[in-house]
Amino acid sequence: MAKEKIIITIEDNMNPIKALAAVQSVIADGKVSEDTKGRKFYCWGTTFYDNGDKIVVSTNHTRNEHTASFKVWKRKMVKQ
Repeated sequence: MAKEKIIITIEDNMNPIKALAAVQSVIADGKVSEDTKGRKFYCWGTTFYDNGDKIVVSTNHTRNEHTASFKVWKRKMVKQ
């Protein structure tokens, strides 16, 4: 069995607990995106809403399918 590696980059001084919870949710949904070579990856982009903030988790493309790399950031919701 190959070792799995998870890399998480947290942007915008986001609370690490919230960032980990968002990444956990993406991982729980499974590998649903596919590249041109047919390799499966976690969803390229997922948005969550939390107390007026929009939390975004994006998957960074990696060369190794046993490495999952995520970037998490938040933005204030703008009322229109």
